[in-house]
Amino acid sequence: MSHERFFSKVNGPTLHGFNVIRWLDEVAPRHLAGGGDPRHVTEYLLASGWTNHSVPGYPHVLLESPDRLLHLTLEAEQDELMASWRIHPAQGHAWSSQFGIHTPVEIIAAFVDGLSSAGPRPKEAELWGLAASRGWTVRLTGRERIALSPDETGFLSRETSLAETPISRWVVLVSVPLSERRHRWIWRASIDEAAPPAALAGFIEALTDPAPLLRSEGQTPDHAFGFLDSRRSPVTPEQHRLQHLRRLEAAQRTGTDAPSPAPPPPRTGSPQAAPLTRLRYALTPSPRPRTLMPNLSIPSADDVAQATATLAQVQNYLHTDPSAADVLPVLAALLDEDTGVPILLGDILRNAARLVAQESKAESDEIHLIVAGLRVAAQEATDLHVLHWDVQRLTAHFSSATEASATR
Repeated sequence: MSHERFFSKVNGPTLHGFNVIRWLDEVAPRHLAGGGDPRHVTEYLLASGWTNHSVPGYPHVLLESPDRLLHLTLEAEQDELMASWRIHPAQGHAWSSQFGIHTPVEIIAAFVDGLSSAGPRPKEAELWGLAASRGWTVRLTGRERIALSPDETGFLSRETSLAETPISRWVVLVSVPLSERRHRWIWRASIDEAAPPAALAGFIEALTDPAPLLRSEGQTPDHAFGFLDSRRSPVTPEQHRLQHLRRLEAAQRTGTDAPSPAPPPPRTGSPQAAPLTRLRYALTPSPRPRTLMPNLSIPSADDVAQATATLAQVQNYLHTDPSAADVLPVLAALLDEDTGVPILLGDILRNAARLVAQESKAESDEIHLIVAGLRVAAQEATDLHVLHWDVQRLTAHFSSATEASATR
């Protein structure tokens, strides 16, 4: 059955059978232009040789690079501060990048374009200098630098986590003021500094570019009304469609024509890679349906203290230098893909943010920031869930090593 017969957004800009676009507008500043058409990224990658592993019937996009080293996931989140786009290595967690649903696809495309480009890592001062050359105001806040867009609705910062092994990442927050002390968040993005250098530089270059973006009716966020400079573009919808098709044709010419090599067969006793049909759980775990227990007891502070005491017991146990074979079963339970600490902690923080937002009587920037912080922490905690695949691989590795020693 062809999608062309359906009244759907999928029939534009490539097809205009039902969604007749009468004109296009040039919208600035670009970071308030809205997400745009996601196919600006997804169709281009498919034309470049990426493969589609999306699950039929589920509203998402799962793409894998021709060399099977990178994954892209698009699962729409209505919360402005939650990640809808995720791009990171297919194996391990060397770096990650996340983009909100209203991040302009042209800016995401600039990041994607740099993933396969080799080059030296730009110095931090060069990236700040790039933003400053585009009219963004770079200033110091304590020991950290930030950059504000000319209209002060875009905020670029470089943050370093307080973990034992610090992780530096570049973060963008876009918001519009509602009053003197209140703001409405539009989108958030974060890119680990360990991401490919050309991709990070391309993202910042596209973010700070003063050139407007093309948008059709209804593509700009409602909250950005009154903060946009919008004027009718001389580019017609048909010309825009042809530009999109030419871009896809160019990608097909430069992309890989040879089929991707088949993955090596898994070794006996070793866990296979995460099934592609479950890739979304490894990237952006969705809330699982809950079964309400008829006699659910309300947990007390003492119950929670008992749980944290158990974690402290594990912590103290690891300080005694036990063998890896003894530790891995504990880690497997701790990082279980369904009941492990990352999933549970992420869900707890996410629901806490929801409850605070619902019951807060005072609408203030402070409450909004606290709720936003809880939601971001919830996502970061949930992301640690992917470690359970590493634990499985380690378990297989040490099991194989033990078997090899026994046969000598």
